[in-house]
Amino acid sequence: MGIELIKVSKAYGHQIILQDFTLSLPDKGIVCLQGPSGCGKTTLLRLMAGLEQPDHGEIRGTASQKSDGAPLKIAMVFQEDRLLPSLSARRNIAIVNKDVDPDPLMDRLGILEAADKQVHDLSGGMQRRVALARAIAYGGDVYLLDEPFKGLDPDTKKKIMDQFKPLGRHALIVFVTHDAAEAAYLGEQIIELTGPPLHRKEACLKQDLL
Repeated sequence: MGIELIKVSKAYGHQIILQDFTLSLPDKGIVCLQGPSGCGKTTLLRLMAGLEQPDHGEIRGTASQKSDGAPLKIAMVFQEDRLLPSLSARRNIAIVNKDVDPDPLMDRLGILEAADKQVHDLSGGMQRRVALARAIAYGGDVYLLDEPFKGLDPDTKKKIMDQFKPLGRHALIVFVTHDAAEAAYLGEQIIELTGPPLHRKEACLKQDLL
C-alpha cells in the first residue's frame, strides 16, 4: 500500500475539514481526487505530504520507509507555482536535480524557448509548465499534484499529462482537480469527493466512466 489514511480528522478552528476520513492508495499508478473547490482536497494532499498533521487518526506511507530502508521521495506541485523568480526557467528546473538535463524535458513541455528567461518575465501558463517540469525533474516515489494543470489550454494540458502517464508505472501519482475532462484523461482511478467535511462520493476505475 502506498499511502493510507485511517480515520483522519482535521479542523481549523471551528471549521471541520476531515472527520474520520479513511482512504487507501496503491504504491504506483495515477489516482485522481476529483471534487468541487473548497471541499478539502488541498488539505488532504497536504496531510499526505506531511505538511499538515492530523488532529486525530493515522497516516501511513509518506513518513514510512521503502523496503531498502530509504525514505520515500515526494515531489509536490502546489496550486501556487513557488518558483524562484530571480532565476531562469532552466535554473529553476536544474536546481532540484543536478543529474537531469532540463533542456529535453523543457522541449517536451514546449518551454525550451523560455529556458534563459527569468521566471518573473514569463506568462502564468509558462510559469506553470516550469513548475511541472521541476517536479518531473526532481522525481520521486510519490507525486502530489494540486490542481496542476490550471490556466493551461486543452492542447497544452494533454501534452503535459502525457509526460506524467509513464511515471505512473513506477510511482504513485495523486492529482487533485475539479475538472472532469482532466480526471477522465489522466486518472487510472478516480475518487469522487465532496465536503466539507471531506468524504467520498464514489470510487471507480476510469473505464467505468467511459
